[in-house]
Amino acid sequence: MKLVVNAAELIPSAILNLPLGDAARWPGMLEVMRAAGYEAMNAALADGASIVPIIGMPPMTANHPERYVDQIFEEVLTIFSQPDTLTTSLQDWRKGRRAEIQEVNGWVVDKRRDHGQAAPVNKRVVEVALEIEKGNLEARPENAQLLIDAYQGLAT
Repeated sequence: MKLVVNAAELIPSAILNLPLGDAARWPGMLEVMRAAGYEAMNAALADGASIVPIIGMPPMTANHPERYVDQIFEEVLTIFSQPDTLTTSLQDWRKGRRAEIQEVNGWVVDKRRDHGQAAPVNKRVVEVALEIEKGNLEARPENAQLLIDAYQGLAT
């Protein structure tokens, strides 16, 4: 279940070059981050994983993986994050290192594809993050729209 939290938070907030809480409060980004988490949860379940509690949370009793993603995300934002909490991915970028783009969000894309499903939000996260690592794009809050557009494309 750590994959779910990481896919929702690490790279999406780093793309905005903001602390985690600020990224989640950026207009439209909480929905994007949750959607990335939902895709990650469904990828893990399709790959045979089970929903198990993490970070002291109670076991999931209902068959609502999206609700569990929301609970994990809320737990991290309210209990495990400080106002200045930077994700490891953003810290890596600020130190000139690569982040775990393919290992987290890319894994979600690959596993969903392996099971005949799309992961449009995670795919866009990977695309934008790789452009940042290549130096073609700067990590900044305005990048939120690049991710929001992918999320909003799900509704059309």
